[in-house]
Amino acid sequence: MQALTSAQANIERALDAQGLVAQSASMRQVLFHLYTAARRGVDVLLQGESGTGKEQLARLYHQFRRCDGDLATLDCTTLDEGLAGSELFGHERGAFTSAHRSRDGVIADADNGTLFLDEIGDLPLAIQPKLLRTIQERQYRRVGGNQWMTSTFGLVCASHVALESAVDAGNFRLDLYHRIAACVIMVPPLRERVEDIVPLAEHYFASRCGDGVSLSGPLRQWLCQYHYPGNVRELYQRLRLIQPEAGAAQACLSDMVMPCSIPERSATGDNWIHQSVSAGLGLDAIKERATREAKASALRLCDDSCKQAAQLLGVSERTLQLYKSELSG
Repeated sequence: MQALTSAQANIERALDAQGLVAQSASMRQVLFHLYTAARRGVDVLLQGESGTGKEQLARLYHQFRRCDGDLATLDCTTLDEGLAGSELFGHERGAFTSAHRSRDGVIADADNGTLFLDEIGDLPLAIQPKLLRTIQERQYRRVGGNQWMTSTFGLVCASHVALESAVDAGNFRLDLYHRIAACVIMVPPLRERVEDIVPLAEHYFASRCGDGVSLSGPLRQWLCQYHYPGNVRELYQRLRLIQPEAGAAQACLSDMVMPCSIPERSATGDNWIHQSVSAGLGLDAIKERATREAKASALRLCDDSCKQAAQLLGVSERTLQLYKSELSG
């Protein structure tokens, strides 16, 4: 019982330090498993939908470990297959055309700290055997080098898709999956932890407007009735729609201007679909237009950030980059 009390106290301190909110029983269970794994030195695989806070959980894992080194992060969706080895392991001078000097990779940066591989399911298949050896032995060689180097790190991997499916599809190595899946923590979507919605909103406005902010009953209801396919990230996007009245930045939110509820089905959307069908436009063409509009909407919501928009839509960042290139072309 004493150990549980100590763990709870450490979790509370870490949440306060990171400015995070988690009151639901499901998230409390996630935090306890994360804390236990970190204190025991067990590597962790976080699986859950985009926008559920896996990057913040990686920071907590690093804090729980109380190690001397840094948290080194690599977003695997941004890796070019030809340069993936350099990003992970570093390279020696002259290893390839543009290697004008030697440099460390993210594995060296994580020495005595924590390595966070975000969206590891997007890691190029050709580099996965080398990463497996590094994880097993905590040793690596720079691209173009012959010397084995050592890096001692804790490991957190994250994926918004089930890696078992990637293994079945031949896109992810089974041996690597088993190595990183010693402790799998499923991060619940926001719709399954409704108890966290109001506390998250209160925290958001407290950070923006100061302490003592309270939410009116209608606003609480408006926030909790939505299912949040984009999870916490989408919640914060919705909160941005709520603007204080002039000169009332510190006012209670019951005095703030509330936007209309966002409907599940848009009358405008239904209208253009109806018009498209009436005009004889095929289903493929309608899907293409809907996809373009979804990409445009996601980019607007995410202030033109391809990374955030991709996470919101559950696609690769490259998909949004190509879309923007098409528009500029």
